[in-house]
Amino acid sequence: REVPSPLRPHSPAAQPAPTAHSRGRLAWSTLGELFSNKPFTRLLSGWFVNGLANGLPAALFPLYLQHALGADQVVSGVLIMAYFVAGIVAIPGWLALSRRHGKHRVWCWAMILACVAFVWVPFLQPGQIEIFFIICVLTGTALGADLALPPAMQADVIDFDRLRTGHDRAGLFFALWSMSTKLALALGVGIAFPALAALGFVAGAENDPAALMWLAVIYAGAPTVLKLCAITIIWNHPMSARRHGIIRRRLDARDRQAQPGIR
Repeated sequence: REVPSPLRPHSPAAQPAPTAHSRGRLAWSTLGELFSNKPFTRLLSGWFVNGLANGLPAALFPLYLQHALGADQVVSGVLIMAYFVAGIVAIPGWLALSRRHGKHRVWCWAMILACVAFVWVPFLQPGQIEIFFIICVLTGTALGADLALPPAMQADVIDFDRLRTGHDRAGLFFALWSMSTKLALALGVGIAFPALAALGFVAGAENDPAALMWLAVIYAGAPTVLKLCAITIIWNHPMSARRHGIIRRRLDARDRQAQPGIR
């Protein structure tokens, strides 16, 4: 069977009033149930690793433009705008592809696109703004998939949890998702700057070629490796469109049984 039968919830009338200790045990039990949802934990892991991959270049973007490319503030603003505009424009295309080929595979294709673009960054020379503009457009295009597809996949795995347990715990899942997002971004900042300082890079000063190379490697090389790890996690994600369709049909059937008057 592709989808387990839902668990029958206990009647609240038969339960005694919870004590502080029992509430604590219940909270840990609920958290354990959330993480027993394997499609969700796999998705959350891939999302966290990809979030860390996005957090590193986000933290180092101004330093890379200033020190490695020699871009001024006007050029930096144009590059940032190109990145985000490309992401917004690309969202409908990624959604259309996901309806045909599956959300998890199309998200992986987008991460591969980002890797193909980022891998050239350490080889750029000062002043090669035009080439970096193309890289910004390509990575921004990949960002569109990050914005649209993982949240849609999260909704699918929440449906799986509702079918499996009989409870609607979407709020808890979204809270974990939000915490993972913030942790990945914070960790990106917490790793990037101490690593650069340890490797001899000094912001706002003249840096030797070795320090600038390390800046490029942490800005683009490390995210490429992290995205490859995220692709490995997500590539064979079990929540395909067909399986989610089965889940939705079973949920709809159960809802009709619970409320016979509704057709």
